[in-house]
Amino acid sequence: EHVPSGTLDLGGGRTLHVPKSFKGVAVFSFKRLCGENRGAADYLAIAHAYHSVIVVGIPAMSPDNQNEAIRFTKLIDALYENNVKLFATAAAEPEDLYTKGEGSFEFERTVSRLKEMQSAEYMARGHGSLGRRERHVVVRRRRHRHGAVPSLFYNRRLFLDRREQVPDRLPADGRRPLGLVFEAR
Repeated sequence: EHVPSGTLDLGGGRTLHVPKSFKGVAVFSFKRLCGENRGAADYLAIAHAYHSVIVVGIPAMSPDNQNEAIRFTKLIDALYENNVKLFATAAAEPEDLYTKGEGSFEFERTVSRLKEMQSAEYMARGHGSLGRRERHVVVRRRRHRHGAVPSLFYNRRLFLDRREQVPDRLPADGRRPLGLVFEAR
């Protein structure tokens, strides 16, 4: 069956082609997300629009891929902070994705987040940044007094109240039913 593609509005007249987009799930290649010039706002737009993201083709990165590693860190930060479920195929385990080069020490936080994103506790969280809900509401009230509403607040409540269901048991073959999947090529 054909899975439709989509277009995500990134703001400022910019859009991002989503090769596969269906019912809150998006599929991207690493090359499209991290090989092109993108910023944190782009990754936040993805995190707000989708409750699950599939990223294929994550390579083991060298010092020559410093920009890609930095973008990947920003992507993971945005997905993690918004409780987006990540499914991925990669050439190596998280700790071996970027071991040398500028920013490799900071990449350890990304590795830690990737590992946490595999946990049942993380997978049980609802989509959206639940811990920051009150702060966003307060910011919105303050801004209303001055006549402006933050642009990123648009459909925040839709994402804050959604809950995904996680199975209580693992399948008989022992595979994880949900979470981050690293598949060596």
